[in-house]
Amino acid sequence: REFTLKNSIREIKDNYDYVLIDCMPSLGMITINALACSDKIIIPVQGEYLADFNWCLCRNFYRKCASWIYHQDSTG
Repeated sequence: REFTLKNSIREIKDNYDYVLIDCMPSLGMITINALACSDKIIIPVQGEYLADFNWCLCRNFYRKCASWIYHQDSTG
């Protein structure tokens, strides 16, 4: 399930320089699919303390997901 979007984009990615995937600010399956097929991510935040705190949470979540996704992709 986590690689559905990655498999779909694989067929067309050579036709484009960039593919932008805009996700809602949630940590659901759509976001995990977007992370699984991404080389880079952009997380826009406001310049406020709580936004910075939430950005740190997102960054930590991304790192955990990236590690898990890389492991899943290389093993199966």
